[in-house]
Amino acid sequence: MLIYGERGIMSNLLENGFMENLSKNPDKLTILHYGTNWCQNCERMEPILKELKQRYKDENVDFKFIDVEEQIEFCEENRVFSIPTTCVLRGDTVVERIIGCHDDDVYFKAVDNAINLTKAEVEATENEIVNINLDTREKIN
Repeated sequence: MLIYGERGIMSNLLENGFMENLSKNPDKLTILHYGTNWCQNCERMEPILKELKQRYKDENVDFKFIDVEEQIEFCEENRVFSIPTTCVLRGDTVVERIIGCHDDDVYFKAVDNAINLTKAEVEATENEIVNINLDTREKIN
């Protein structure tokens, strides 16, 4: 199973214990960005991801790019069926899932919200996938 720190830089998830390390660090923020090299919207996301990385460099946020064509099983296990998809994890729990390419403020709000979640709020989101209006924080049916 391969994951990218940045496009073109790979590390082996299983050998490095990436997923196990997430569960050991419940306050650690990780941005998983799912895409491919041929996807135009995925390419449009690159400047936004670079801006996110710069903005949150002091927050110790990890950024990983996952090529959906190389990691089909991992993507299916994590319910990623459209690209680009960006997931914000707190520990090993997905607390924000953004499908598609949006303005940068959507991603900033998602990361800011993840940073400010309490432990109880993180636990409440475990195994729950909901659509949330990022402006009002209300669930969308």
